[in-house]
Amino acid sequence: MKELLIRICQKDNVDRRNALTTELQKLNIQIENNNDSNIICQCNENDIVVLSAHYDVVPNSFGYNDNGVSLLILLNVINRLPNNIQVVFTDMEEFGGIGADKFIKTTNKNIKGCINLDVCGIGDYIYCDNYNNDLFPKDCKFGKMPFCDGDIFKEYNIPVLTFSTSYKDMNFREGISEIFKTIHNNERDNDIDIINFDLVDIVSEKILESIKLF
Repeated sequence: MKELLIRICQKDNVDRRNALTTELQKLNIQIENNNDSNIICQCNENDIVVLSAHYDVVPNSFGYNDNGVSLLILLNVINRLPNNIQVVFTDMEEFGGIGADKFIKTTNKNIKGCINLDVCGIGDYIYCDNYNNDLFPKDCKFGKMPFCDGDIFKEYNIPVLTFSTSYKDMNFREGISEIFKTIHNNERDNDIDIINFDLVDIVSEKILESIKLF
């Protein structure tokens, strides 16, 4: 897993997209179209639940936690998903969710809901923002997260869950503060040694459970 994370987490966003596309090809995943710079995996259903994570990074960051581990999780779970799940790797989240907005505006499918992943690489517990929807995955800490692609889906009145990870022994606000130390070239950003790779399987299983909520 560590080697895969290093391969994907290029500092240049074009290189990062190309590396991610290569890994999808290895898994025999067909790309529906690039929707500009988004990577949209093929889904033949018309009523879909979106599973999303942004792949772009701020300048000079490897983005291991923001948002490399989320990409690992989607690669880990992608071949175990129901047919109605559309996997989307969005670009330009760091510029206000432009990629997510572009996807929603241009898809001709009915989006029934979204599970979004952002900063899922540290700690030992799943944090969740359900955007005041009546969606409550089990065994999560709930609260309002900082801006991410989930907010874009919410703007379009699409039921959405955003999963992040931090520490079980902290309250939600403390846990989010720890996340902030690992993003956007802040303290501990670009430190791959803080990544808990066990979270790849833990969050993957939570995704498979939570899909049933939509």
